Amino acid sequence: MENNNLAIAQLSQKVQGLYLDMDQEVASFLQTSQLKCTAGCGECCANPEIEATMLEMLPLALFLIAEKKAEAVLDNLKNVNRTYCFFYQHEEGNIKKGQCTIYAYRPSLCRLFGVAKVGIRWSVCKEIKDKHALAYDDLLKINPDLTSMNDWTMRLFSLDAQLGQKKMPINEATKLILEKIILYESFQINY
Repeated sequence: MENNNLAIAQLSQKVQGLYLDMDQEVASFLQTSQLKCTAGCGECCANPEIEATMLEMLPLALFLIAEKKAEAVLDNLKNVNRTYCFFYQHEEGNIKKGQCTIYAYRPSLCRLFGVAKVGIRWSVCKEIKDKHALAYDDLLKINPDLTSMNDWTMRLFSLDAQLGQKKMPINEATKLILEKIILYESFQINY
């Protein structure tokens, strides 16, 4: 059983390593392109179509287990009927302003949204296009060596095909991986 715990921890570390690579590439690109998200903007976080795989939410699940918060979060996920991300905390009265409460553990779509290539097209949010029109126009003239969203998805999938294959709403992905990890943990303790 100890080997299984190690395998899960190692898989989580591989996901986090890929996230680190992703974050470094995005930071370098943002610095070069002069594009950036507006501080406090939560328009994408409030979008009910944010998806993730269970694999992408594994580091968060293990963090919540270590902090002894997993069962409480799972109960809340089961009882709160939110269409947008459970971990997004918006300002009272303004759903489009707020912050991520799990920023270090956010999935790839959240890391890449607004600055990613989808195939050969740039996927830049309207807010960035409007606020940084000149930088965006310059972006359209160049083709920097930026990994596409599809390539990142394939790299994640290659870490674990079963947990990385199905995209689903972020709250559902989090709930399912927490259920799996909590069940696994309880099995470890009881046997």
